[in-house]
Amino acid sequence: MRACVLAMARSAAERTEARYLELVSERVARWAEQLPARAKSRGELAELAYDGALEDARENGRPLQVRVVAKAMFDNAGLGQLLPRAELQHVTPENLRVEVSRQVEQLSGAEQLQTALRGLQVQYKLPAITAVPAWDALDWDALQDALEESARAAQAAMNAQLQRELAQLLELRITRAEHLTRAELGRIIVDVSFNREATVQGARAQPGRVVQRFAYTGYVAAELEDANDTAGMQADLMEHLMRAFDARTHALGEAEIQRLSSAKVADLEPAAAAAFSAVLQAEGHVLDASASFSELTAGARSAAQIVLGRRVATETMRQLMLSVSSQLWVDFLTSIESLRTSIGLEAYAQRDPLMAYKSRAFDEFKQLLNDMRSTVVARMFTWQVRPAAPATAAAAAAAPGATPKGAPAAALGRNDPCRCGSGKKYKNCCMKSDGA
Repeated sequence: MRACVLAMARSAAERTEARYLELVSERVARWAEQLPARAKSRGELAELAYDGALEDARENGRPLQVRVVAKAMFDNAGLGQLLPRAELQHVTPENLRVEVSRQVEQLSGAEQLQTALRGLQVQYKLPAITAVPAWDALDWDALQDALEESARAAQAAMNAQLQRELAQLLELRITRAEHLTRAELGRIIVDVSFNREATVQGARAQPGRVVQRFAYTGYVAAELEDANDTAGMQADLMEHLMRAFDARTHALGEAEIQRLSSAKVADLEPAAAAAFSAVLQAEGHVLDASASFSELTAGARSAAQIVLGRRVATETMRQLMLSVSSQLWVDFLTSIESLRTSIGLEAYAQRDPLMAYKSRAFDEFKQLLNDMRSTVVARMFTWQVRPAAPATAAAAAAAPGATPKGAPAAALGRNDPCRCGSGKKYKNCCMKSDGA
């Protein structure tokens, strides 16, 4: 038993390592596509600043001041750096645009690359890469190979330590395998995939956060992939999702029919009535507008399930998107307000606060769109629709205002809301007319 659990954990860790390497490769491939474009856009911002300074100099009849224009170009690109004096000596008004925009692209690209590398190293616990080539001499393939080798070495060291820890843990948890229940074995399998990192505060070690050593998801997916055809699995998955959506649509439609059991087909909205009629005609049925939903035939009821189910599903998705957008939009405005109050600190780093605010606000907005998409998709499969109350004749008879005057008012207290729906207390509304 101990050997089986250890072998499964080892296989899951190897799958996790392979996935980490794939993620590192995908991340570097995205960098190679996105970072040069971002650096080029910074260079274009610097060129716009140069064009503005050149136009201003022509209007005022003044020569271009190389150092002042270079600073304006760097500020407009969102960089708080300046060219060294040694390089400024080689910059003239004639080559100012080309030289400074080139330097802006190199500095911006190098800065973004360093930020991306630090994020990758923190996320995957990779050792720091000290020998990063200059931006203009950067070889993305070589950088990808170096990062993959670093990730492979880090994962190998972590896996070796993991195997030792798992062997010790299983020796403590599994003493007599024949006495283990299914639930206890399941807890052991889950527990070995997590670890609690201890933090040292002063001279005492405190229990830290729980981190996941490896995930069984990749292991299970690999086992399924080995046992089945990948294309067939994708087709089966899509077919299952479509069946789930169809079943959900029919369930929503049936619930809507139950709610409208006493209503007539003629009471439907024009758009829903037209769709209902089109589905009935396509299936060869005749629409009786005077019939109630409880009197529909089997074919008409099936068509009503489709039409009303789609309508309710569309309205549900609309409510879901509105709810997610409202929630995330408030969070976005809160973060933008915090950014607005703290962006002045950029001036201490010799950066233009306005340009830094525009750049960060745009990044926040892009993240907002991504969060909206991912949250809507995630909640789409877990959204639970609350069943509406049935619109029956008994409910209509019990509606506010349906109680005749003179009825006994013993059920209502003096300070209860009045039954007529005015919002006033009973003693201040219909109590006198009821003769109570």
